[in-house]
Amino acid sequence: MTIVNLLPVADGGGLQNALSFLETLASARGELDVQVVARAGGAIEAQLEALSMTVHLVSGGRIGRLKFEMSVRKRFPKGSVCFTLFGPPMLGSIGHFVNVNGCAYSNLFYPEVCFWQDYSGRARWKREFIDRARRKFTALADFWIFETEVLSGRAIELCHFPKERVKTVKMAASALVSKELVDTDLAEKYSQRLSSRFKVLFLSGANRNKRVQNLPQIACELQDRGESGVQFVTTLPVESDLFAELSHHFKDSKLASYWVNIGPVPQSEASSLISVCDAMATFSRLESFSNNFVEAWRMGKALIVTDADWSRAACGKGAYYVDPDDAVSVVDTLTELTSSEESLNAMRFAGQQMLDTYPSVKQKNELYIQCIKDAEVLGPCSSSLKRLIKWPSVKKNP
Repeated sequence: MTIVNLLPVADGGGLQNALSFLETLASARGELDVQVVARAGGAIEAQLEALSMTVHLVSGGRIGRLKFEMSVRKRFPKGSVCFTLFGPPMLGSIGHFVNVNGCAYSNLFYPEVCFWQDYSGRARWKREFIDRARRKFTALADFWIFETEVLSGRAIELCHFPKERVKTVKMAASALVSKELVDTDLAEKYSQRLSSRFKVLFLSGANRNKRVQNLPQIACELQDRGESGVQFVTTLPVESDLFAELSHHFKDSKLASYWVNIGPVPQSEASSLISVCDAMATFSRLESFSNNFVEAWRMGKALIVTDADWSRAACGKGAYYVDPDDAVSVVDTLTELTSSEESLNAMRFAGQQMLDTYPSVKQKNELYIQCIKDAEVLGPCSSSLKRLIKWPSVKKNP
């Protein structure tokens, strides 16, 4: 039996990945005896009903999920293969299932990066505690799927995950963002809220890993150089601490013209907003993969990203690379983009070429299914192999 565990999936990119995977999985039912575990209510339940798939719906929030996870030995036969799209194995499944886990916790494999350095006190302690739990439970799986070769390599070489049980399945370019999905009326409304400057979009929530808190310093460097042709566009919730912080710095420094916050954007409106901007930027300290990459390429926008091994592995020649903590580095790149249409067009073309190297949604999902079959053949990972997995010491302070 194959169990697909979608309990960790709630919204965002994970939800879209889950919905598309179910479509492919439904067509493979002749090859796999599949049962799905998912949260009650919402898009996944509706999709499962439409596909007439066998499903175990879990309600009751965290408590309901915990009770279900601890009861899986009674519900499913020993030796079943359980694929968790993203997240650790279900709590009661260790030693009972052959657990196949999609792992997108990039910071677990970068001990040299102080990932939570922008947090302090209780907020930081809570995140570091969750990471400790993730390390423990991730290592208890039997087969691991990563989104990039860089993360797969680090898992094998740095943490000693068994090589034959680690696979890479690159993310697909989602069809949820494209030029065809631009609503011209909505795009015009967004455009009216923005200036005629060169607009750089940071399409993300209020997560300090994204380092949008660096924007006031970058704007100050632009102002010092007399560069007034750039505007940063963010999508932060107005109730967030990060929005309040940026508002304070931009207004107090008289840099307000360099920044506009649109607020959270529904997925259905993302194409329209991107269409009226000139570039997209991802300044994350770490990512497993960012949908912003393929969104920029699909929309024909220049992409500016953190200069790191994970970003270069994902973006190749399809991005400009900067150090987000070095305002001079960022402004040098922005100056090149705004002053050279030739450079801008070259980057757009390079982005399209990178997009062509990514699998289709169907191809990606077929690779997931092949991983499930491979894990079934390999069976449980032995205790001796699991004991070889070691997590290096984590850097505590920047």
